[in-house]
Amino acid sequence: MKRFWIAGLSTIGLMVMAPAVTIVSGWDTRPAIAQTAEKPQIKLTLTGEKRIVSKDAQGKERITWEKVGQQVTAQTGDVLRYSLKGKNEGKGSAKNLVLTQPIPQNTIYFKDSATKQAGVEILFSIDGGKNYSAAPMVEVKTLSGKVEVRPAPVESYTHVRWKWQNSIAPQGEINVAYQVRVK
Repeated sequence: MKRFWIAGLSTIGLMVMAPAVTIVSGWDTRPAIAQTAEKPQIKLTLTGEKRIVSKDAQGKERITWEKVGQQVTAQTGDVLRYSLKGKNEGKGSAKNLVLTQPIPQNTIYFKDSATKQAGVEILFSIDGGKNYSAAPMVEVKTLSGKVEVRPAPVESYTHVRWKWQNSIAPQGEINVAYQVRVK
């Protein structure tokens, strides 16, 4: 009887030790902790500017950009430029970076004004940011009653998005912008 009791106690001891072995094997996660510290950290700054059109001494049109704060006085027809500048201040590369900006209310996206860069795809939404496309399309009913698919007018754009194909290296910088016209 003593043999069974000792054998039973040994089995229980092994069962209790098994979780300890699993926990001890958890100490091998140090490299994962070190990798976690090498994450990217993108710091962004959004600025707004108002386009000022003037004439130089020769009568040529001159365009300058005036920085605006959070409150801007803009008239119908004024053009505003929004710029997103950033830097990867982390120790790891930022992969699959996507930046999305809304088209502010009472403005219209200024066609072809989104900053184009090699390796960066520009996409637009016409449904409040649910779906994105490089060239959004809409269905239009013609006078004859036929439904045709046509490019969406820029007036219907609600968001602009930049999608990087390449990683942003540590200390790498990004700089994108887009313009809108006040309704």
